[in-house]
Amino acid sequence: MFSELRMSKKLKELVCRELEEHYRDLESCVLVDYQGVDGRTMTGVRAQLRERNVSMRVVKNSLAVLALRNVGKGSVAEMLDGPCALMTSATDPVELVKAVADAAREIEALEIKGGLIEGERLDGGQIVQLSKIPSRDVLNAQIAGVFAAPMVQLAGVLQAIARAMAYGFAAYRDKLAESEEGSGEGE
Repeated sequence: MFSELRMSKKLKELVCRELEEHYRDLESCVLVDYQGVDGRTMTGVRAQLRERNVSMRVVKNSLAVLALRNVGKGSVAEMLDGPCALMTSATDPVELVKAVADAAREIEALEIKGGLIEGERLDGGQIVQLSKIPSRDVLNAQIAGVFAAPMVQLAGVLQAIARAMAYGFAAYRDKLAESEEGSGEGE
């Protein structure tokens, strides 16, 4: 019944223009094959993704291909085959792939087909590998730790030197005090 419904040419043009606007500045996206996932599960996936600032769009492939090609994203358009959802995020692209990979791990029927990350086309396997990289915040903390470690070690060494000098001066002071007491008793 639904396959018999057809969009009018005017409606297709409007949808295509809207998609072009959405895809124009697209630097990162992930395509997922959702065949075999029921509607209730897809609603749950959308909600989970929305919590992580990821939007999911399902549109007719021919319209998506046309819109993507019109905005110079033909490499993504080539991956559109069969039932596909295109997921995008305005945040960190690594967070996008992590959110999509988490959803795909949770729902086996979701298959990551590939995507565009910072303008570079990646296949599904590369997207999964990218999802295993720590987040930007974790990487920043690790880098800060790497830079801080030598400074902490230097501070420890300087503190040890200062402590050793203080012990040496205290021992010298005590020795001087003893020698003064010893020379003062002999008179």
